[in-house]
Amino acid sequence: MKLSSDIKIPFPRPLVFNTYRDRLIEVVNLLPPKNTVKLVSRRVEGDTVYTVYDWESSEDVPALFEDILKYDKLRWTESDTWNGQNFTLDWHIKTQAFTEAFHCSGKNTFLEDKNSTLIQTRGEIELDPDKLEGIPVFLRSQLANVFEEVLGKKLEPNLIEMGKGVQKYLEKHK
Repeated sequence: MKLSSDIKIPFPRPLVFNTYRDRLIEVVNLLPPKNTVKLVSRRVEGDTVYTVYDWESSEDVPALFEDILKYDKLRWTESDTWNGQNFTLDWHIKTQAFTEAFHCSGKNTFLEDKNSTLIQTRGEIELDPDKLEGIPVFLRSQLANVFEEVLGKKLEPNLIEMGKGVQKYLEKHK
C-alpha cells in the first residue's frame, strides 16, 4: 500500500526541517495523547543526523488483530536519516508484531514554497503474507491486506497531525 501526504507549514524550510529533526518529542507532547515517543539514539555526521525512536500508540489494537498480535497496543521503532543538504528525511519503521513480514519505509522531502514549507511524504506499507508465522495459510493474504489498510489509515492522519504539531510548536516559540 502506498502512502502519500502533503503538508504545508507557513514557516521557512530550514526552521521546519530543524524542528521536525530536533524537537520531535516536544512536538508530540503538544498533540492529543495518541502516541508516546522515546529517543533511543542520535548521531550526527556532518550535515546528516541519524535518529532512532521507539513509539507506542495509546490507541487499542483493533479487536480483529488483538488475539493474533498478542498485544493490546501497537509499538514500533522508527529509524531516520536526516539529510541537511537536500532537506530530506529517509525513514524506516519496524513493528513489534510481524517484524520479519512487515516493511514500512519512505521519504519526506521539505520543499520551499515562498516563505512556507511543503512537506511531501511518500512511502509504502507492505506485509508479506508468506512470512506470517503462526497464521493459517488460507488467512494470510486476507490478514495482510486488512493489516496494511488499518495501518495506512492510522499513518496518514498521523503525518498530517505531526505537521499541525510542528506549526503549533513554531507559533508558540517564535
